[in-house]
Amino acid sequence: HALDGAREHSVHDLRMQSTLAALEALFDRLYAINRDRPAGHGVAMGRYEGDVYYSGGAYFFSTLGAAEFCYKAAPGSADAQSWIARRDAFLQTARAHTGAHGELSEQFDQNTGEQTSAKHLAWSYAALISTVVARRAALELREIRYPKGAAKGAALPGLGLVQRTSIWPLVVLVCVTSTLVSNACRPANVRQASAEARLSPPAGSAKSA
Repeated sequence: HALDGAREHSVHDLRMQSTLAALEALFDRLYAINRDRPAGHGVAMGRYEGDVYYSGGAYFFSTLGAAEFCYKAAPGSADAQSWIARRDAFLQTARAHTGAHGELSEQFDQNTGEQTSAKHLAWSYAALISTVVARRAALELREIRYPKGAAKGAALPGLGLVQRTSIWPLVVLVCVTSTLVSNACRPANVRQASAEARLSPPAGSAKSA
């Protein structure tokens, strides 16, 4: 949230980078799913130590937020390749716990990896969109090194969660999903009253001839 071009409190601030490293170490130690994780997979991130909401994490928006941090830190960095490896690893972890049809809940259990808490959380989808935007910006700055023979702009191997496609279908998905979930969670009598309100003419309006 730092101003454009600012270093203080931005991803280029060494204090912020140290904070991310400390959080990685914390959740690497706390979460069972982070132990013996496959090569190329990053730390599943939570919110804070002692979190007891549902299983207490891990969270999609925290893990994707860490990936976005790395995407934004790589351009212009002398250690760009290291940032690239870290961000891709976070994405691999998010992908590993994404539903078969792309669904993202609020959390994935820190012990089993099963999705839990709020289903189809708009915040999780928004975090994915934000990460895709950051990845696209990094691609435009040519900070991603593609395998030999791969075309510029091609999807990186194993990162199907964030293919280089338009983000607008994702935006529409978030809006539609949020509307459907909101409507489904309302009691039947409230939904009926809302429907009747849309069909009824405003009070005091003249009847049509």
